[in-house]
Amino acid sequence: MNEPVPQLKPCPFCGKTPIMKWSLDKPIIECANRKCDIQPSTFLHVSTDNARKLASIWNKRKEDE
Repeated sequence: MNEPVPQLKPCPFCGKTPIMKWSLDKPIIECANRKCDIQPSTFLHVSTDNARKLASIWNKRKEDE
């Protein structure tokens, strides 16, 4: 059974909604706000083809630990 991808938390730097897209058959999550000073992206930092796992990584915050 396929579980749905969790809802993505806002960008930790600007608070705007991120987007998930696919590139080279792998999911990528990035801040959709082009004016965000940091514009975080999972493209270079996370290597997984599992969208649920990627969403969980994106949603993890230091204060959650």
